[in-house]
Amino acid sequence: MKKHLLSMLLALTMVWSMTFTAFAADTKPPMWQQLGYSSQQEFCEEYVYLRADYNWQADDAQALTVTEYQKLADYFAEELYFVQKGGDFWSDWGFNSRAEYEDAMGETSEADVAWSLAQQRWTDQLSAEEHARKCKAMGLRCGAVNVQLNGKAIAYQGAQPGYANEAIYAPVRATAQAMGAVIDYAAKGQTITIRKDGRTLSFPIGGQTMTDETDGTSRVVQLAAAVYEKDGTAYIPVRAFAQALGYDVYWDANYETAVIIDRAALIGQLNQDFATLGRVLSAQKPMSADKTYRTMTALSGSWTAFDTLDGNKTYPVDASISIVNHGINYNAELKMNLSGLFSLLSQQKEVLEMDEQTIDMMEKSAAALGDLQVQMIFNYDEDTLYVRSPQLVSLLMSMKDQLPMPNGVSALSQSAWYRFNKIGFKDLFGSEELVNNLLESPVSSVGEALYMGASHGMIEPDIDFYARTLQQADELRAVLGDSCFTKENGVSVLTIDSAKLNDQKGDAGVRELLSGIDAQSFAFGLRVTEQGKVTGTVQMQQTLDDGKVLHTTGSFTIEDRQATMDLTVHAKNQGEFKLKLTSRVTEETQAVTFAPPANALVIDIDTLL
Repeated sequence: MKKHLLSMLLALTMVWSMTFTAFAADTKPPMWQQLGYSSQQEFCEEYVYLRADYNWQADDAQALTVTEYQKLADYFAEELYFVQKGGDFWSDWGFNSRAEYEDAMGETSEADVAWSLAQQRWTDQLSAEEHARKCKAMGLRCGAVNVQLNGKAIAYQGAQPGYANEAIYAPVRATAQAMGAVIDYAAKGQTITIRKDGRTLSFPIGGQTMTDETDGTSRVVQLAAAVYEKDGTAYIPVRAFAQALGYDVYWDANYETAVIIDRAALIGQLNQDFATLGRVLSAQKPMSADKTYRTMTALSGSWTAFDTLDGNKTYPVDASISIVNHGINYNAELKMNLSGLFSLLSQQKEVLEMDEQTIDMMEKSAAALGDLQVQMIFNYDEDTLYVRSPQLVSLLMSMKDQLPMPNGVSALSQSAWYRFNKIGFKDLFGSEELVNNLLESPVSSVGEALYMGASHGMIEPDIDFYARTLQQADELRAVLGDSCFTKENGVSVLTIDSAKLNDQKGDAGVRELLSGIDAQSFAFGLRVTEQGKVTGTVQMQQTLDDGKVLHTTGSFTIEDRQATMDLTVHAKNQGEFKLKLTSRVTEETQAVTFAPPANALVIDIDTLL
């Protein structure tokens, strides 16, 4: 009986202690109260950050809700308390102490620091919520490895993908079946065999090799990590497996997802309704990685200022660039005559309100750059750029007392070549094999162009890659798809005019793409022959905010390895700008050089900075 009573007393004690703890947690004063304010509203009214957000959310339906606003205010109060009590906020920003932070950032109030911390917490929370929402919408597991095939997550049952041996693994059977492959498992030899589209892959469990048999040819491929078995499920490195079956594989680190794309199938979808533009791309002749080519581009322009009293004045500008390439290595020479531009600026110095220093710099620039020449050598293997321009060096030396210059500017030489190291060619162009393949097998369809732009563009391929690329094709199709063209004597003709610009009932994709054209009248014409030759014209009239009226006319031609463009912009009662551009690619006998001549003076730019 005594033991029973003792047990009851202990249980009551535990319940009481838990109740007291919960009560204490629920009644802990909010942070704004600990900071000495009688209400959250009083606290918010004290700080301009929160006042601004409160007013903003009251006036803007897309801004913070009351609940969100109160949460942000709580974050700010908590961070302000943290900073005021000497909390370490600087280490997350890369500083070793508060003093080091203040030396670098200047004097910053504790409230400013707290507001930055609160905003970061708020942004992180929104990012986490968006991340979770997107994972759910796309069938992905948050905080775990996923595999996506052509824009859809593979729904694994039981065994799941994961990390192992510094690689991404996935259950082989479920992955292969999602790809439409047939899988066999020979228990005796512990070998997995996968068949798809005439290709047979064999993987021994525990091995780091893969046998690939295609069209009667067999080869052994070394894997970066071994195939393994766990709890009756075989796991295989995703990248090697998918690439062996002809898929492209990307990695979305944000969502921990291996993104697998059937490139050929996607390009087939992207190409739909683009036969006309496809003719243009397929008409471009391939180049050879073993040959040398010269691309010659010339530009001539002029501005004619109307003057009814003293006569019109014309200011010309001419430029040309010659690029000689062999594979991925380039030599280039740029020539420009900018004397007309500087003469125009000199005529406008009072209108532009130039001070004496600016005028002096302009006059020095005119003297040095009136006949500018720049030579360049791109060396892919060394990731190096060599530049030589006596005129630019002369200009820099003449301005060393007027502009902030590196100490090494005094060591400049007009006759020298300047070497820039590690400039990122390989990151920009990709592998030499990729560039050579593009030269010998250029993009021959719109689908290929869209796919290449998406996979090598500014946005790394991610879980949205598949859907985003299809959307880009839809938007382009709305303006330049086959259904937008008509036939005239065997020529495909496209016309976009003011009526189409103002057609609010038309296709939403068309309106979005053309929304940036703000003109009273507009006409664009495009003609594509069966051989892929393209000619185009444009006419447009605009009225600017200051009342000036611009009338633009232009034409262009693209055929095989050459292109021309003419453009005229007439500013009513002001002047006229004309521009002509020609470009042509021809085979070249001159060899590409990979460095300046052996006897040339070469200065490493790093020694000057």
